[in-house]
Amino acid sequence: MNATRVLAPLAILIALALSASTAAAAAAPATLPTWTAGQAVAYGTHVDLTPEVQNFLNETRVNLTLSGATVNKLTFTGTVDAWVYDQVTQVLASQYVLSEQSAAGLKFTFDLNVTQMVPAAGTYHGNCSYGFFIPVGTIPTDYKTIAVTASWTSLENGTSMSLYQKTDLSLAQSKVNTTLRASGAVNVYNAPSYATNLTTCTETVAYKSENLG
Repeated sequence: MNATRVLAPLAILIALALSASTAAAAAAPATLPTWTAGQAVAYGTHVDLTPEVQNFLNETRVNLTLSGATVNKLTFTGTVDAWVYDQVTQVLASQYVLSEQSAAGLKFTFDLNVTQMVPAAGTYHGNCSYGFFIPVGTIPTDYKTIAVTASWTSLENGTSMSLYQKTDLSLAQSKVNTTLRASGAVNVYNAPSYATNLTTCTETVAYKSENLG
């Protein structure tokens, strides 16, 4: 008999046997770890938000330019940092006691400065017969530079104490304490403001600067 005809079915049988063995091993339940007092693990991450926001800034720049504005400045920088430290503090008869310390921080700055043609400041009369203001004639325009800057810094700290069942590591009880410290500011220069009076059928255009902290 041809040797190839004998070896081919044998190879298939071996492959099937190995596959069955692998599947059986994969289906076997995982062994639960045994924790001891003092064991600890720490992990964290740092994310630079600046490149993540860049596509949005590019689209905003294009849209502003298409509307006739000159973009003098449009920037964003930001980061997110987080870390966690877990430690087994006690081993009880049926439970593990874990303590955790964590921190998460967010920081960003945003800066927008554009020059564009806008309605000139003043009060204008119109037609309000339809229930809303329709300007009569042409409202004069003016070039103005509008700017917005924003900044934010926050830090969240947390501590917790948790009980896990030894039998399946399910969470039985947890107590969490969290504190949050945050500060931010928004500064607006030449922000447009429109006030409509339907009784007199006038609309007042004004430009304001505000600092919000």
